[in-house]
Amino acid sequence: MRIARRRERGSGLLSFFGWFLVSFIALFAIWGYITPVYNHMVAAAASPLFNLVEQENVSVVHADGSRLSVGRRTDDGTIQPFLYFDPYIYFGIIPLIALLISVPGAGMLSRLRRTSIGIAILFVVHVIYLIGSIELTYVAVGLHAVGPTSKRLLDWAQILLRILWQVSPVLIAVMLSVGFWRDQLLAMRQTTGNSTQSKFTPTEGVEGERP
Repeated sequence: MRIARRRERGSGLLSFFGWFLVSFIALFAIWGYITPVYNHMVAAAASPLFNLVEQENVSVVHADGSRLSVGRRTDDGTIQPFLYFDPYIYFGIIPLIALLISVPGAGMLSRLRRTSIGIAILFVVHVIYLIGSIELTYVAVGLHAVGPTSKRLLDWAQILLRILWQVSPVLIAVMLSVGFWRDQLLAMRQTTGNSTQSKFTPTEGVEGERP
């Protein structure tokens, strides 16, 4: 029974890593075609939200292929270039999709539904990261005046925002496939517990004759 469970767990993990490797390579090959479309979607979603976070609505985002440019409106109405984001900002899509479609034990329709939900969540994260990065950069360069205490807090906020952006693909993938990883963890604990128990269980010897 133990051997069968180990083989089943090993087969599940082997299938997962095999699917992940193939999916990652395939997605990386079409990365250049995916990014421009996704970039335009992020820009279209982020643009109206600046009305909510800025009193004067000075930020203008523009998707130019895979690159996203950010401009700032001046008092005379012109738009001055401020900063830009390269395609790497969206690279988390590749490991996210590869992780979600690689989880075994689900039909193709279930995998597609789970992957679609993951992409939608990551899309929201990217929009938040884009807006947050722009607003925090304004503070960092002195375009938005804040007090010393607020500036220190916003410095930490910028660090936490970047950490969230970096780890969000893995967090989202684990959250949407928690059942698979929970089963793997429980199986590993059970195997470790059984190995420890068998190692320290005393064996009965044969009592020899006393002289």
